[in-house]
Amino acid sequence: MIPIAISGKEPCLRLRKIMDFLFDDITDLQKAEMMKAARVEDLHRAGDDDEHTNDEDEMNEARASLHLMSADLYATYVKAREVLGYV
Repeated sequence: MIPIAISGKEPCLRLRKIMDFLFDDITDLQKAEMMKAARVEDLHRAGDDDEHTNDEDEMNEARASLHLMSADLYATYVKAREVLGYV
């Protein structure tokens, strides 16, 4: 899973733009459900590792898939992680 912080108004707006770009053919209800799920995930970001919703195997699987991104998308991903304080 790619970590996304939802704290505050601006990151929420950014996430909506990302969702619009990636999922332009989903309903507003589906988008709302995704936002709700992202907020729940973000609540676990500051907690200790025992509270995180992804276990280490899932994180390793996600990390192992990063090479599948285009160079431009990967650069955007790295920048987002930096901006959000994950690095």
